Amino acid sequence: LKGLPKLRGSSLTPIIQGVEKTKRLAFTETATFDEPSRTKPNIGSIRTEKWKIIYNKVTNTAEFYDLEEDPKEENNLAGKGIEEELLLFQVLKEEMGIK
Repeated sequence: LKGLPKLRGSSLTPIIQGVEKTKRLAFTETATFDEPSRTKPNIGSIRTEKWKIIYNKVTNTAEFYDLEEDPKEENNLAGKGIEEELLLFQVLKEEMGIK
């Protein structure tokens, strides 16, 4: 659409059609509905089949879940020293443009 920025990413069609079996990271980014920003993204997340990390730039807080053991995301594992959290947080910061 005219005037909208180009999005990075790739088609999910091969996965949906069962042609591609590669596991991918899913990245999301959103803005909160209140201050300081309703339009500029300030919350991001990355999800794998097993893990999900969420980071809020405004509050400088993270959530980290083991989706296989905790699919309802009730047990926040952030800060527990799990190696995957550190790795995914590095990727998330890069995607969100955080240094």
